[in-house]
Amino acid sequence: MFVAGTHSLLAAASPVIEMHPRLFFRSGGWDSGRGLTLARLRSRYEREDAAVVREQLHGSLPNDALRALILQACPDSIELSRAAAERAIAKLRQPIDCENPTTTQGEVLGFYAMAYDWLHGHPSFDKASRKVAGENIATAANSLIRELGGDSHIFHTRMYGWAMGVALAGLALAGEHPQAESFIEYGGDFFLERLFPARRLQDGAVHNGFGYGRKYTMWLTGHFISCWRSATGENLWEMIDREQDGWARREMLFNIYGRYPDGSYLRFGDSYSLTSDFYTFRAVSERNAAYRDPVCQGFLKKLITENAGRVVEQPTAYVYFLNFDPTLEAAPVSSLPARAVFSRDGLGMVIWKSGWENNGTTVFFKCGNYFGNHGHFDQGHVDIFRRAPLLIDSGHYLTFSGEFRTAYWHRTVAHNSILITDPALPQEEGGQRVFSSQSDNTIGKYLANSRAETGDLLEYVEEDWYSYAAGYFTAAYPEGRAEAVTREVAFVDNRFVVVLDKVRTARAELSVRVLWHCPTYPEISLEGRRFTVDRQGGRAVATVLLPAQAAVAWVDSFEVGGRKIQPRGKYAAVEGMGVGRFEITDPSAGTDHLFLTVIEVTDVPADPNAWNPPLGEVSARIEGGAIRIRLDGRVLVMRSSGTGLLQ
Repeated sequence: MFVAGTHSLLAAASPVIEMHPRLFFRSGGWDSGRGLTLARLRSRYEREDAAVVREQLHGSLPNDALRALILQACPDSIELSRAAAERAIAKLRQPIDCENPTTTQGEVLGFYAMAYDWLHGHPSFDKASRKVAGENIATAANSLIRELGGDSHIFHTRMYGWAMGVALAGLALAGEHPQAESFIEYGGDFFLERLFPARRLQDGAVHNGFGYGRKYTMWLTGHFISCWRSATGENLWEMIDREQDGWARREMLFNIYGRYPDGSYLRFGDSYSLTSDFYTFRAVSERNAAYRDPVCQGFLKKLITENAGRVVEQPTAYVYFLNFDPTLEAAPVSSLPARAVFSRDGLGMVIWKSGWENNGTTVFFKCGNYFGNHGHFDQGHVDIFRRAPLLIDSGHYLTFSGEFRTAYWHRTVAHNSILITDPALPQEEGGQRVFSSQSDNTIGKYLANSRAETGDLLEYVEEDWYSYAAGYFTAAYPEGRAEAVTREVAFVDNRFVVVLDKVRTARAELSVRVLWHCPTYPEISLEGRRFTVDRQGGRAVATVLLPAQAAVAWVDSFEVGGRKIQPRGKYAAVEGMGVGRFEITDPSAGTDHLFLTVIEVTDVPADPNAWNPPLGEVSARIEGGAIRIRLDGRVLVMRSSGTGLLQ
């Protein structure tokens, strides 16, 4: 059961220090020598191995401000410092446009606050310019406070951007503007009372994919915590570890487990960036600057090596110097366990790896609740990767409001989950409830929102040779469709994925369809109950074992209710969006339906002309209340009703 934290931010906080700079770093020693100082920052900037990023430190407000500050102490670079400062000051003198704000306006306000703080003592930043900049910052902060005052959904990225901007505005202006204290109080309390409980419930994970989640939710939260620590001395990173189940530390782990060996990321939610490490580096490096975890340090070094040093976007190159300390102890990612579960009481996300090898298998299973409109209606989804995605979340973020997303991509039909269709309504998808949820402004309101209750991770077990999870997601379906829907998933010997579905429909005439989406055209066995997906050297062989008379049909890509949804939108289509899906149905009458699919995950033989080793033996037999599943020498015994393993 989730319980919100009770930490009082303002009661425990130290006063804001009087010196500048005070956002992210200070000019002198602090925090027992662990806090970042200006001297240490300059040392990082001058390192030979930082040359690639050093070249990127320009062209944006925070980049120019930091460059001006670092170069100010170098006699040979005074003119470069002055030029960078003047570019930044010219931007600070311009008002921030907060009409119809998005998350970006919060980011920009934070950038203004950082530049104001970093340039405070620079000769080019005179009193008149500081006054103009300060009023611009205060005006924007007041605008965003008005936006935060409504039904501000605590899982929406805008709240993180706006609250971060307001808090940093107060910390930068403290002692110099009459509203600074109110900005500090408002932004700080918004994080502690609203956003921290939201992050704690999600337990390091995010609902909105590896685009929005890394770029905004994690990053903006980290900026607030880092600046609070440097400006006041209060270490909220440690408080979160001590009092709130360590959700900030687990955000680092979620990024590590969510990255595939080929450098791409898990597909779920509105993921629009699945191949870039930029967002991962800035989220993980900021947390590791606080936690100094050897494995996470090793992961950061791995990202730097694999990206030839280009691990930051040019406009946010400053994060490299603030966060990454190349001298910290590093350990290989392989020291982590291969299996993990995140947010059992919320998102219900399971990530299983065969290991950390480059050709390893990753199995992803999710069964939890709905958190916001960048999430998908996809409870029960299973995703399988080996060398490349093999059974997939189909589609891509081509549009937010266009038909491809609203009629296909965010619906159940685009995922490896279960449809319950009504033959009397052939045009309908038959998926999980589609609704909007964007107004839960406290954790209490969210937890009381029965519409958001869509699934639960009932059981989770890890043993030497298998892992097992059971999800219950009846509540995800519209009223009158399902009496009970469960999916049990087991990963056996790092080779077999067992998926057992038990569905009781509300009416006998309803049809249950188990979906498996393919990124490339599969090979189908003569009897039609086995299909093979090969891609980039990885192979998934799926065998439908139950029901005994299962019908297996192929449906072309992006088809819903017999109609093709065209993959069009603002953004371009990408490779691997899917070519179609298998739909497995049970022709028997009645309301109770049992489906069992076993997927062997392996490699394609290196030589296509060589002898192809036989598939592992897979079979199933129902004996009383048990299902005996044979997996090439292993026997897994599962219940034919209820959930749980018998053997």
